[in-house]
Amino acid sequence: MSLSHVLPALTSQVPPREAGRIPRDRLVVSQADLACAIAAAGPTTGLPTIIKEHALTSLMLACAGVRYLCQGAAVRDAYRRMTTAEFGRINARQAWANWRVIPRNLHGNLRIDRPSRVLDLCCGMGDSTRALAWWLPAGSFIVGMELDPRFAEAASAFRYRNRDGEIIPASIQRTSVLEGFRDCHGTRCADGSVDLVHAIGSIGCHFTPEQTAVILAECARVLADDGFAMLDAGRAGTSPKELTHVAQAHGFTVIGRARSWRFDRYEQLVLRRTA
Repeated sequence: MSLSHVLPALTSQVPPREAGRIPRDRLVVSQADLACAIAAAGPTTGLPTIIKEHALTSLMLACAGVRYLCQGAAVRDAYRRMTTAEFGRINARQAWANWRVIPRNLHGNLRIDRPSRVLDLCCGMGDSTRALAWWLPAGSFIVGMELDPRFAEAASAFRYRNRDGEIIPASIQRTSVLEGFRDCHGTRCADGSVDLVHAIGSIGCHFTPEQTAVILAECARVLADDGFAMLDAGRAGTSPKELTHVAQAHGFTVIGRARSWRFDRYEQLVLRRTA
């Protein structure tokens, strides 16, 4: 059976929680909301085409000696050797997943009665930042962190909006997430100053458990008392089991998780401080 025949039966499902059980100050995402968001602002290319282009681009890069599923300095070198167009094709699968995973994990967790202060780690060219901004309440602010200057420039050029069409300001900082979390001025984030720390398509691909421990230590430092983190996991980098272990060591509990579809190799975990 071809992939195109399988996909229609695997539409993303919002977590099966009664809306009435979710506090009134938290985001509720219905299936209709999810479908509208994807139609209005999500990627327009279908997943079979995305997967095909991803495979062809990966093969071309491999033939040129560029292998991007790695860690440390090798990651920086691999992405530096890509064009932004090649990165766009490599990252298109992740961009497709963002619009299905992020709202599922924000559902029931994101406060909507006040603006949110958000950190988007390894934001690339802004694909994840765009999906985050869609669901944020007015007055929210995003700081994206991205090491590659070309990707950071592309992310900075985009104007981010929520589902009501309101602009969500974003500041993209060119810096490594392993060198401390930064605010919109490029200085060290104050303790307890962030409502959500987000990462997708990065920790599960490029970070060792030891590096992830550095990220979790910063999450524990910058998150407000009622803040939470949404961090991705995968066997190429830090696995779900490893992320869970590291999170627990830093005082976090896994309260949710989501994949974009059944065969996604990566998932994103939702973390809150252990009560």
